[in-house]
Parts: sequence; C-alpha cells; structure tokens
Amino acid sequence: MEEYQLKPASHALPESSKLTRESASEPDVWSALARHKFAASAVALTLFVASIILSLGRTPTYQSDSLILIENQVSVPVAGENPTQPTNTKDAENELSTEIEILKSPSLLAKALKNLDPKYQVYSVQEVAFNLSLRQVGKANVLMVSFKDTDPERNRAIVAALVSTYVAYSKESKRSPVTNAIRFIEEQLPDARRKLNDASLAITAFRKQNNVDDPDSSAASAVQLQTELQQQLQVAEIALRQTQQTYQQLLKQVSASGQNPSTVLTDAILSQDATYQKLVTQLRESEAQYALAQTQFLPGHPRVQELKATVEETQGLLQAQIRRVLGSKRSKAAGQSVPSGATQQALSQKLLETQTTLTAQAAQVDGLRKAEVAAGQNVQKRLAPQQVYKDLQRQYEASAQVVNNFLTKLNELQVREAQETSSWKILEPPYLPTEPISPNLKRDALVGAVISLLAGVGIAMLLEKLDRRLKRVQEVKELTGLPILGIAPEVYPSLFARFKPSLNVPLKNINALTESMRSTALVLKSKGLAQSETGEGKVFMLVSSISREGKTTLISRLGIALTELGKKVLIIDADFYSPSIHRIFGISNANGLTTVLQNVQPWQHVVQTISVSGQTINLASVEQRQFLSEEESKNSQSQRHTTTSQTMTTPQTAIAGRQLDIIPSGLLTDQSIALLSSQQLAQLLEECRSSYDCILIDTPGILQRFDAQCLVPHVDGGILVAGLRRSTPQALTRAMEILQTCECNFLGVVVNFAPTEPLLDEYP
Repeated sequence: MEEYQLKPASHALPESSKLTRESASEPDVWSALARHKFAASAVALTLFVASIILSLGRTPTYQSDSLILIENQVSVPVAGENPTQPTNTKDAENELSTEIEILKSPSLLAKALKNLDPKYQVYSVQEVAFNLSLRQVGKANVLMVSFKDTDPERNRAIVAALVSTYVAYSKESKRSPVTNAIRFIEEQLPDARRKLNDASLAITAFRKQNNVDDPDSSAASAVQLQTELQQQLQVAEIALRQTQQTYQQLLKQVSASGQNPSTVLTDAILSQDATYQKLVTQLRESEAQYALAQTQFLPGHPRVQELKATVEETQGLLQAQIRRVLGSKRSKAAGQSVPSGATQQALSQKLLETQTTLTAQAAQVDGLRKAEVAAGQNVQKRLAPQQVYKDLQRQYEASAQVVNNFLTKLNELQVREAQETSSWKILEPPYLPTEPISPNLKRDALVGAVISLLAGVGIAMLLEKLDRRLKRVQEVKELTGLPILGIAPEVYPSLFARFKPSLNVPLKNINALTESMRSTALVLKSKGLAQSETGEGKVFMLVSSISREGKTTLISRLGIALTELGKKVLIIDADFYSPSIHRIFGISNANGLTTVLQNVQPWQHVVQTISVSGQTINLASVEQRQFLSEEESKNSQSQRHTTTSQTMTTPQTAIAGRQLDIIPSGLLTDQSIALLSSQQLAQLLEECRSSYDCILIDTPGILQRFDAQCLVPHVDGGILVAGLRRSTPQALTRAMEILQTCECNFLGVVVNFAPTEPLLDEYP
C-alpha cells in the first residue's frame, strides 16, 4: 500500500477562485421554488389580487334556472302488476322542439308578465323573449328555463312566473283507478299493524319471563364460558403435572445432597405456619365461589368482579406470608452448622416454594373442575327456550314484512296519483342566484391563479439563475484546489420532502449516500490514513464554512463506512453550539465531551458503543434542523433534544459484529473555546490514539464559531465539507483562509448535496 505522509498546509488559494463562475445547469423548478418561495409567493399573490380587482370592477349579470319534467306519465305497478314504460316518451322527445316554440309565444309571455309582481314589471314582452332561454337537457324530457338580469331578486321572480305559467298551460284534471288501490291498502294496514304489535309483545313477554334479552347470544355466551373453563382446566392440569415432576426431582436432589427431605419439610414447611394454612383455606373457598359465580353470571357482573378481587387479594397475602416464613427459615438455618452450605439451603428453599405452588395449583384445578361442571349445566338450561324464541322471531319478521310492503306500495301509489294530476312537473324551482355569470369570479380567479402561479415560478427560476451559491462540483475543486475525496448526494431533493424530511425519501438516495461515504473511506484507507501501525494520521476533523452543510450526516456515515472496513473508529461531537451526533444514533447526551474536559468523568465512562449492523440513522433530525429558524433550533437544544423526529433506517448492508464508539458533546456550555484549548483535550486525544485506528471530530461552521481553530493543533488533518446550494464561493474561500492561517493540513474536500442524477461530467 502506498504510504501517505501528512504534510504542513501549503495550499494557496487558486486563481480560479477569483474567476467568474461558469453558468450552472438549468435549475430544478421545485428547488427554485423552495429557496425563493417568499418572492414567488409575493409576485403570484399580487397578480392574483389584481385579476380579482379587475373582475370585480365589471357590472355583474345573473342567471336563474328552473327544470320542468315534460310528459310525466309514470306507471306504477298496482297490487303486483308488471310495471309499464312511459307511453309517449319518444313522441315527447320528437315534439319537444315544437313545445319550446309554443312556450316562447308572446301570448304565454304576456300572461306570465301579468302574474308578476308590479315592482318587477319593467320589461316588455320582446325584452323578456330576448333574455329568455328554453332548451332540452340532453335527450331527456326535461326543459330548462333560464333568464338573465342584473337584479337577482327580479331574475328569480320572472323565472318563477314563467314556470308557473308553463305548468298551468299543461295542467288538466285526471283521475286514475289507483285511488281504489290506495283505499284498499289503507283498510288492510291497521290489521297488519295490530298483528305486528302482538308479535312484538309476545317477544317482550318471552324475554321478561326467561330474564334474557337475546337467547341466542345468552346460549352462545354460556357455551363460550364452558369452552374457556375447559381450556383453563386443561392448562392448569398440565401445569400441575409439571410442578409435581419438578417436586419429585427436587426431593431426589435434596436426598442426594445429604439432607433428609422429611426433616426439611417437617422443620421448615409452610404448612406449620397457622397464618399460611388459614390463607390457603380462604384461597380455596374464594376460588370455588369465583368459579361457581362465573357459571351463573356474566363476566361483568358485580358479584363476579367482587369474588375475583377477593381471590387476587388472598393470593397476594399468601405470597407475602410465604416470603415472610421462608426468610425466617433461611436465617435460622444459617445460624446453625449446615454441612452442605448455601447449596443445601437453596435446594431446601426451592423444595418449599415448589410444594407451595403445588398446593395452590391443586386448589385451582379443583375449583376449575367444579366451575366447568356448573357451566355445562348452565348451557343445557339456556338451550331449551332458544327454539321458542326463534318461532316468535319468525312471526314478528313476517308481520313486519307485510306492514313494510303495504307502506311501500301505498307510497308508490300516492306518488303516481300526484303525478297523474299534471303531465308536467317542476323538478327544480327557480333559485336566487348568488354568483354572477358575467363576470365569472370563479373562472376569472382560476385564470388569474394559473397566470399568477406561472409568474411566481418564473420569478423563482430567474432568482435561481441569479443565485451565487455553489452549484457544481467543479466549482468547489477550482476554488479550493483540494482533491475531491467524495461526492455525497442530496437525500431530500423534492420541495415537499424539504419541509417534511421523513416523507418521500427515495431509498436509492439513501443508498447513494451510504455508498459515497464508503468510497470516501476507501480513499482514506488507500492513502495510508487511519492505520493502526503508527500514531500519525489518525485524528481528523470535518469542517465547513457555515452550518447546514451536512457535516454531521457525513461524519456518521463515514464512521460507519470505516467500521465496515475493519477499523476501530471513534466519533467525537465537538459542536457545543448545535450537537446532533447523539440524535442521529439515538444515544444519550447527558454525559459527553464537556464532562471529560471538565474532569467530571474519564473519557472511558462517556464512550457509547453501537452495533453497526442494523443501526438506525436519524438523518431527518439533521436535515429538519436546517429548515428551522435559529430561535427554534436554540429552543430545541435547551430541552436537551427530548423531542425525537421520525427516523429512516438505512439498508442493512453492514457487517455483523462491527461496533462504532461515540463520545457525544454532553450538556451545552458557553465555555467551548476554553475547553477545546485546554490540556485535557490534548490528553484525551493522545489516549484515544492508542485505542483507535481513526478518530473523527465533528465541528461547527468555521465562519460562525471559532471552535474548529482551537482543534487544529490537536488533529492530523482536516476534511473540508462543501455543501452545494448552501455555501457561497466567498464563504468557502474565507474558511480556507482562516484554516490555512492556523496551518491546518487539508486532506481534501467532500462535496455534499450533489444532485441525485449521474454526475459523470461533474467529476474532476
């Protein structure tokens, strides 16, 4: 393997940092909207309001409509006869155009105007005909009457007068044999209702006599209870047999240990305790009463609940007495000279406990047997009236069906009688228009909204083109002059996922991020770094110009990748301003680097170890923090990160058994510079060098905090993180100048938040 020696920093800023940036690729629409949402919203809202104002400035015109069913000849079956189809549907459809011309005649219009309220009689017959519209709705025999006016109230009044005139025009008196059928049903209906009432009373009397609401459900409950008791009895008998076997084995073990089982049981058995015997007797009686009550009452009955509570209370007292007696016996035996020591005492105690369990299980089996017998008798008792109840139920359903049929037929006949009194029927009366048809506020608003959205998108795209932040990998290389150690993809590329990072995250993006950090780990390994043979090239810090460039996410992934390569890795969170390592790995931050540097605890006590295989990485917590305001971020830190965000698990590709050590930041402190410049930090890193192959340190942004400068003398090299569309060329250049002033050894740069599409043209 090629040996790689760390050299003093000698990277001068390349001349390319002074050059004008090349035009970036076409910006993504959703990304542009996310970054310039306020400007885009302002433009879109302004244009939308302007379109609404222009629409409201026009004089509104309203339209009221009404629907009339023409030739409404519906034949309803009477007393089981077959339904007949309308006799004149086709003729009415063919002649509807003729009817429309008749309805537009001046004579009918003049008649409608006479029926109109005098305050609305402002139009002549010709003006009404000009604003009137009569048309057929589809192919149905339905006529729509429409009228346009600038006054909504007058509009509805004119349409109502026209519709009333048209219905009166078609009205004629008709009578039908349906009336006789209605009279017959009305005579039979009282007798049918009386039979239904008698059947209902018979069911009520049966329920009261047998003291049950539903015999079917009652019988089913009794059968279910018997089945449950049988199952419980079977389980209890199995447990009793197992306990008996255990007891016999314990007797043999006690005899083999040199003790006399009869002497042990005579001296220490719980049966010699009067209180214990009394409690056992009470438990048997309570369990027998409880089992009997289960066969007589439902599970929720107060008597059942009371007996259940008594059994549980007696069991608790019995266990307390057992502990009291066994503790006393052990103390007495310990005071004597027991040849076999603690082992014989343990066997004696186990023998006594097993006998107690055996006694309780025998009582339980006896109570369950009695309860099962009582449940069987209860089942036989409840199955008898079930058949009688079914007969009564069938009579009730038959009577109810007769009454329902009569009522349904009566309603149909009444509808037919009402329909045949007039061949035309108003399906929809005229309504009071609330929204004008011209101008159409909804349509204008929709058009204005579309134009506004397009304008907002255009503004966002324009601002994106004018955005001076880093956008290409090649820009980072030209500005820094450093080798590219890795290119990490943008995990949350869509607009909606930026605000809800736990949603819509493609799995391939997370895989790409994992593979990118594995590639970076291989690059470090290929250069001879992170080796265990020498203390050089072990301690590295990840720095960036500003926050939100993804250092914490990358350092966690890089640590896992190095661990997969067989390295023993330690991650130290030195970001006292906004620590996130503990949230990513789901560990505690109560003790950490601040605890060690303040000499509260040694560093070995604050190290937390996680298994790389199956590790859950909380990327959402880091990415979400990037979109919180500074005040919300500080508030969340002051609460020691008690609120957890949704997590996303990475693909389970890690090698089983590999472990990663982490030292979190610890509680927040305002003495970060003093702690990072202290001798305690140098001693900590020196001790860690002998225990780990690689030490990765997470730091805050170099332009926001001076913590990273304090770490330069203690580390072997720095890895620069540059986030595309996060940092600017000026910020990146200034960060390098600061670190070069501190003589920081740059190993290279990792470009973060690269587009997820193939970046072959982006690689140097």
